[in-house]
Amino acid sequence: QLKADVLNKRITTVSVSEASCLGAAIIAAVGSGHYAGFDEAVRNMVHPGLVLDPRAEETKQYDRAYRRFERVNKSILTTFRGDHEQ
Repeated sequence: QLKADVLNKRITTVSVSEASCLGAAIIAAVGSGHYAGFDEAVRNMVHPGLVLDPRAEETKQYDRAYRRFERVNKSILTTFRGDHEQ
């Protein structure tokens, strides 16, 4: 949910908890010739899980926090670099 809120994008998870293992299995399936290529392997082996939509209020809070970060970061960079390097 955090990714959906921060990115303000719909996120679809995969149905497995260990995506790295699934990736390794996909590589093995293609490498062994079980599937002709990665597109076919992914179509057959990856199944969508939860679909998470961004929550408007949380997205607004993250946007405000990011804008605050940008201001502080710019100030820090200006202080440590000096105005001549901007």
